Amino acid sequence: MHTLSVLVIAVAWTFFSLSDLVRTEQLTGGLQVAVGVSVVALGGWLLWRHFARQGHHHGHGHGHGHGHGHGHGHGHGPSRPGLLMLGAAGGLTPSPSAFLVLITGLFSGRSGFALTLVMIFGAGMAAVLCAVGLTALYGRALVLRVGRSRAAVRLASRLAPLFAASGITIAGCAITAVAVSNLVAL
Repeated sequence: MHTLSVLVIAVAWTFFSLSDLVRTEQLTGGLQVAVGVSVVALGGWLLWRHFARQGHHHGHGHGHGHGHGHGHGHGHGPSRPGLLMLGAAGGLTPSPSAFLVLITGLFSGRSGFALTLVMIFGAGMAAVLCAVGLTALYGRALVLRVGRSRAAVRLASRLAPLFAASGITIAGCAITAVAVSNLVAL
């Protein structure tokens, strides 16, 4: 998706004379704002999800005097919608640098090479996003299984999502602020 969105924007900007209406700096600045807002939305959603789950308490008592060694399937790990949002934030929003590589290739007569570079960039980004998603899905369960009796591991597994969501939101705000200030300076 990333390569397609970069290609659509580059072709529209180059061949449909959108370059007469929008300067390169404005377009890449707008793309940076879109990336920043996507990251803020992802971080905000993760924060909301974390705090919404804080109010979700449940008992495991079954009314008889022995425990059961089974899980209750409450789904506290990363969800598919969360991973889809991660992919959308990283993959659907075109990268300003990939856009610049592609239009530079188009203007220099090396469009095939530039398109190949953008496709490799997109494949690498997809691989990284898949690795992050799989780590999020399986890493938490592994840590909890290994450290079931350790209070520090349980505390870390509760606080890590909060710190990660906060970091993502702060990074998104910083990306957006820098992009907006660069656009205002134009």
